[in-house]
Amino acid sequence: LATEVITPGKGWWCLDLPTPAPKGVRPACTRSVGQCEDLIRRGGMAATKCKARETAYLVTFKDSSAVWGYAASTTADACAGYRERVIGAATEVSACAAINEVGRPKLDRKRVPGGRGWVCFMGADAQHPVGSCARSAKECSAAFELDRYVLGNSAGCVRQSTAFARNVQEQFFVFPTAGLCDSNIGDHSDGSRCEAVN
Repeated sequence: LATEVITPGKGWWCLDLPTPAPKGVRPACTRSVGQCEDLIRRGGMAATKCKARETAYLVTFKDSSAVWGYAASTTADACAGYRERVIGAATEVSACAAINEVGRPKLDRKRVPGGRGWVCFMGADAQHPVGSCARSAKECSAAFELDRYVLGNSAGCVRQSTAFARNVQEQFFVFPTAGLCDSNIGDHSDGSRCEAVN
């Protein structure tokens, strides 16, 4: 199993298919409820719900372009069925394995911009938490202006010594609080863990 291609996280959200299941639909699993609900919308499966599960059954495979991917299913049988279908089109295919938690990689510290301290803003609405940090007041002000319509009575850009950062592929995110950083993981489940940066 090529575990490095599996989206980090703990637990899964899986399609809870009606009985009988729609023809040709696999009981697929994703790392977030949002991704699971997208599967339902795209497939037009109104009678299907998303259900939290601790474990899913995964197969990893390398396609003809040498790109690794994976498929997660609710049952070992569904995983084996998917594996049989993909085996002819892939250059490498793993066995199916039960997977729960996959550790999140460390923050790529090379992506942290040079300097010390941060200038950050947060929204005033606790129901819709928004916030961001930058190294300079000018960068913070530019980001603040982009989000102004959802910030309410925000105090604006404020200096602080420590922020919380994570990277998702080429993107780098910096937040004023650990909570905001953690909520970004829910939006972008395939990135690094959150770490404090000075």
